[in-house]
Amino acid sequence: MAEIRAGSSSKFTFTLTDAAGVAVPAVAVVTLTLSLINVDTDAAIGLWTNRNVLNVNGGTVIDGGGTITIPGSDNAMVSTTAASELHLAVLKFTTATEAGSGELTFTVERVHA
Repeated sequence: MAEIRAGSSSKFTFTLTDAAGVAVPAVAVVTLTLSLINVDTDAAIGLWTNRNVLNVNGGTVIDGGGTITIPGSDNAMVSTTAASELHLAVLKFTTATEAGSGELTFTVERVHA
């Protein structure tokens, strides 16, 4: 499981494959969205509810996958007391003929002064 220091930016790499396991060409991707969720509260984090990341908002798509950069302001701790908390990233995509999704759970750790 990925671990991120609270307030630090993060970069995730993803793959996009169709139902047969074949890499999806970048030109075939019609929509690509990301949601960030606090696992303990099930609340959305920042503006990350089905946010468009198809070559905008920190997302870059290439044939078969890409990367998403999440700014440090959106990797903040929601809890004011916990030493760490779990966040969930939900990535969804569509092509003209298919839809797919994937999830990544990661730990955000409080930075101690």
